Amino acid sequence: MHKYFVFLILLFSALTKQVLAHIDYQLNVSFIPWKRAIEHTQKGVFHAVLGGYYNKQRENYFWYSDPIASSDIILFTHKTNSTPASDINSLSDHSVCVINGYYYGEEFQRNDTIIKVKSNSFKHCFERLISKRIEYVVVNKLVGISLLEKDFPGYKQHLLALDTIISHENIFILWSKKIPETRLLNENFNKALRQLKDAGQIKKIWLQYGFDAE
Repeated sequence: MHKYFVFLILLFSALTKQVLAHIDYQLNVSFIPWKRAIEHTQKGVFHAVLGGYYNKQRENYFWYSDPIASSDIILFTHKTNSTPASDINSLSDHSVCVINGYYYGEEFQRNDTIIKVKSNSFKHCFERLISKRIEYVVVNKLVGISLLEKDFPGYKQHLLALDTIISHENIFILWSKKIPETRLLNENFNKALRQLKDAGQIKKIWLQYGFDAE
């Protein structure tokens, strides 16, 4: 698992832990591959999967929490780029570094006019961008900002995070319907989440992880 995804999982775990503590539950997290996590939780081995996107088919097996966060996939480019892309269509015939196996949303995935330069790491993508060997990096906004802060502090002033959103997805907790108590637990979780948001407690956790807002 990429270390920047681990960083996000730790952030989402901290949010979830705070909410569960508010309703007198303790969070225990197991780090296993995503496919296995879905399968085991669907069978009731685990109470929930942390950090899933909405999928209608999964409604047969899971209760969806209210969104605990959202994921914006955006573009990073070099400041010397005089005509930065304003949408997906304006990426046609331009080079964009992508990660093998990473999902960027249906519209981006289907677009065959974009020159998609494959890589095995976000760090390598940003190295290419800094050296101007590619024109864009497409990545989750939080992952990109975190990577620049930690790995490229001396170069981040040369790069731009564009306002162009390639895809936007809410992130949920998926509670297993195999475990009878999870329906009520999900309802109580959602109430506590709203209370803690209103009290500013959720925003404090985001600030602790270096982000200005949730």
